[in-house]
Amino acid sequence: MSVFAYAKAIAALLGSIVTGLLAVLPPDEYQWLVIVGVIATTVATFAIPNALPEDAPGKHEA
Repeated sequence: MSVFAYAKAIAALLGSIVTGLLAVLPPDEYQWLVIVGVIATTVATFAIPNALPEDAPGKHEA
């Protein structure tokens, strides 16, 4: 079992946590960081391909 099979979910989870923590900061000073966090999370989640574990049922079906 490889952690790379769950890379997309991990990227989305970490990005959501970081964005949520940034949202707690004072909005006047750090609002742009929240926007950057949302964009970075979206790009990272989109860029990482979906991957099934090697032993997943249906992996080799045509």
